[in-house]
Amino acid sequence: ASHFKAEIELIEDSAKDMHCEMLPDGSNRNKDECKKIMLELRKHLHGKLLKKLKEARVITVSIDESTDVSTKEMLVVYLTFVDESGEACVEHFKLVRMFGTDAGSIYTTLKSLLEEQGLWKKTVAHGSDGASAMTGLKNGVGAKMRADLTWILALHCINQKPALGANDAANLVAFSSEMDKLFRGIGRLVRKSAKRLERLA
Repeated sequence: ASHFKAEIELIEDSAKDMHCEMLPDGSNRNKDECKKIMLELRKHLHGKLLKKLKEARVITVSIDESTDVSTKEMLVVYLTFVDESGEACVEHFKLVRMFGTDAGSIYTTLKSLLEEQGLWKKTVAHGSDGASAMTGLKNGVGAKMRADLTWILALHCINQKPALGANDAANLVAFSSEMDKLFRGIGRLVRKSAKRLERLA
């Protein structure tokens, strides 16, 4: 009970910070009520994001495919845009279910999602992990998008390129592999204990 009370209080504080109406009434402090309030907050935040996106002149899309614990294929979608103050914003837009991880399935899922919100024609660039399904010259997601949106740029994620290069370089040095195992072991040890996490902080 105390756990859910703390959750509700955190949610109520978040709602006040965002000037979001608390629906349903948070006085029923139980798990189901907590879930309903979280869904209301999500709806409120998503609505605010959609308003900003519709005001933006153009957007760029960053995507990656994943599989959840129930082995369902999911597409993670991030959108980048410039808001009314001229600030660049990167926002998680949606985690959407797919039926296949081939280029055709990814393209169809992404296009349907963005068209539904009137954002498809605003898309000017697409970023991905560089896998062949994403960047293939003829049948990749980028190529399929370019067939519809002739102006679009298809890019390999600039953050992932150095990570891949560093990983390849590290594999050539045995000491790096041992250090990696050590740090991962420390991470696993610390994550399993709230007390250790607190001490680390």
